[in-house]
Amino acid sequence: MSDKTGRIYRLAVWFNGYRFKEVIVDPHYEQKHQGSIDDELILELIRIYVNREEILPGSVKGEYSYFALHLVHQLKSYRLVFCTAEDLDQFIVINCFRTKGMKSL
Repeated sequence: MSDKTGRIYRLAVWFNGYRFKEVIVDPHYEQKHQGSIDDELILELIRIYVNREEILPGSVKGEYSYFALHLVHQLKSYRLVFCTAEDLDQFIVINCFRTKGMKSL
């Protein structure tokens, strides 16, 4: 993961007991999902569903912890993929896209 690629937003996010001062949105999602996703929606999903949560990472590589969340927002299902690096004060959205619905466990 390169340092601070993408668009930077001043948004305080409490996640896993750590306060991040900004969110970095990688424009990768625009390649296939620009019609149904935008930065404003991504930031709203973070404010509503990620802020103040405690979640175990799916994987850890070096200083980065990776997460993938399935969310339902306004009757639409999304997958939000992001990573954090507490030492670098980075909350980075890697991808976000619509899904066909919540998969049964």
